[in-house]
Amino acid sequence: MKNSANPIHFALLAACLFTVPFISAAADTAAIPTPTQKNSMPMNAMEMIARKQAAKQAQMQEFHDALKLTKEQEADWKIFIESSRSTKPINKIDPQKMDKLTAPERADQMLEMEKEREKMMEQRVAALKIFYAKLTPEQQKIFDTYHSEQNPMKMHPMKPGAMPDIK
Repeated sequence: MKNSANPIHFALLAACLFTVPFISAAADTAAIPTPTQKNSMPMNAMEMIARKQAAKQAQMQEFHDALKLTKEQEADWKIFIESSRSTKPINKIDPQKMDKLTAPERADQMLEMEKEREKMMEQRVAALKIFYAKLTPEQQKIFDTYHSEQNPMKMHPMKPGAMPDIK
């Protein structure tokens, strides 16, 4: 009887030793969420949108209350608020259509979308200026502070209940 190690047996043994840990790790399904676990996640996209909208409404109400608007200013407030909401969705291009366009055609489409955004921003700025002009100097100071805190370039926007005290 020969006692020499067959290279094929050695290769099979090595393959088994290296693959067993990976197979057992892949078989462990505890890390893979089941359909019931997916549904029990803290919030889905619609809940997140609803929470953000509710937080934004609370924030705007707090801003409104901090301004202490007169009855005459309320109509201008409503116009200002309506202008800050997107009334018309920006025309988005179907990704399948974009894939068929040439680079210059895609660039033209993106430029058109930017022009739409710019028009909407111009309307918002105009409404802001009209509303701002009708505020008292003290209200303007509050508005300036609020608008500064809402700057999208800042990493953490002001949260409801965090309206700064203006003296």
